[in-house]
Amino acid sequence: MENQYIKVVKGLRFVVWFALILLLICSGSLVAKSSEKKHLTDSTALQDKVQDLFKALKPGDKMPESFWDMPMELDDFKGKKSNFKFGDMKGRIIIFDFWATTCKSCIENIPHMEQIQGKYPDELAIILVNSKRNRDTPGRINATMKRYKEQYKYDIGLFTILDDTLLTTLFPHNAIPSTAWINQEGIYMGNTMSNEVNEKNLESILKTGKADMAVTQIYRNFENRNDVPPLRDTAGQKFISEITGYNPYYLPTYPNVIHKNGHTSYQMVNNSFSFMLYEAYKKEVEGLAWTDYVFEPAIIDDIKYKLLSGDATDNTFSYQLYVRDSINQFQAEEHFREAFSKYFSLKVERKKSEIPIYIVSYNEHFDKIKTKGEMPVIQPYPGSDPVQYRNVSVQMFLANLFYYLDRPLVFDNTNSMHIDLTLPPNFGQKSMQDRLSFLEQQGIRLTPVTMPKEYVFISQKK
Repeated sequence: MENQYIKVVKGLRFVVWFALILLLICSGSLVAKSSEKKHLTDSTALQDKVQDLFKALKPGDKMPESFWDMPMELDDFKGKKSNFKFGDMKGRIIIFDFWATTCKSCIENIPHMEQIQGKYPDELAIILVNSKRNRDTPGRINATMKRYKEQYKYDIGLFTILDDTLLTTLFPHNAIPSTAWINQEGIYMGNTMSNEVNEKNLESILKTGKADMAVTQIYRNFENRNDVPPLRDTAGQKFISEITGYNPYYLPTYPNVIHKNGHTSYQMVNNSFSFMLYEAYKKEVEGLAWTDYVFEPAIIDDIKYKLLSGDATDNTFSYQLYVRDSINQFQAEEHFREAFSKYFSLKVERKKSEIPIYIVSYNEHFDKIKTKGEMPVIQPYPGSDPVQYRNVSVQMFLANLFYYLDRPLVFDNTNSMHIDLTLPPNFGQKSMQDRLSFLEQQGIRLTPVTMPKEYVFISQKK
């Protein structure tokens, strides 16, 4: 079977030894014990290869030469298998995308992976990996893929490795989605969250072999999201209230007050700017959406970007409160509010007055963007590339559209229609009239009016 992502090396031959190794790997029977190694082969050289391969790698390690000689069996999700070597991908950026049938977000991110692969057909190889520890059976995988095909008419185009133990050991991680990166020089760059798989990072790696990515392998709070050790040592401290940036060792945690030994702790770890804004100013923003926000001109672009790009690590933050006393929930929230306002230098107010807005309506062109029902794709992050929405509710599209507009939106939020719409490259750099004209051609009319409205006003703290 022809593989569109991996170049087949003509005359590829597998020797019996390598086939035996693959069989042992897939069966899960290969372990790093000397008593069992003797059953693999009498070849000392082959034993050394296996031993090298089963050492967990650290970011910056070069892939062992023996890795490239290992056979790789790929499944096309239709029951057909193809045999290659890992070395067939050598010289390209390699991404191993770990997934499981129980991970909905893993599967729903595969269309994005396919699009990225399509943009870099010669420079990139993306391989899906289903680990043996997932305990996914062929029946469960087939049933899951059948549901996606029936619901979205979607067949996965990428290939997967099934029942893996090798890559799971080489690239340690304890949560999925997780993607392991190898650059074109054969250097293991680390494991990241799947949102790091984007053109910006790929272009950087192609040019320099490096990228500014948040590398995470083992999350310390995987077993218990709420049991997070203090982000800063509290020894000798009476009071800590501080916001910090993204912490790569923790999965997101939500605010919870913990009383222990007469002390009080209150933490939020790795939460989006929009979530923290809501937690800090619940009374001001309650019941209103982004499309109801008005911004001071000096900060409009920065704050809109922070609100929209919630998955970006540079817009993900953590907060720690430690008080050597017992305080209640309300007092803890007040400390957080003060810290948020100081850290971001923002003033957030709820107002009601007559302001310019856009009223949303739909014209005769709207039918052409009604969804075809394919697998959902949401790529809302602004930049120079097209911004894609596929099989997405019109309310979600309008909620994110605020990034490109100069005034709040008013629309019917009961409209459950789903749409397929792609904003052209550099849409945000076009004139406002051109943006409105484009939307009008897609069936979405924005009529500028002035009317009394309740809104959130965000300004720079003086």
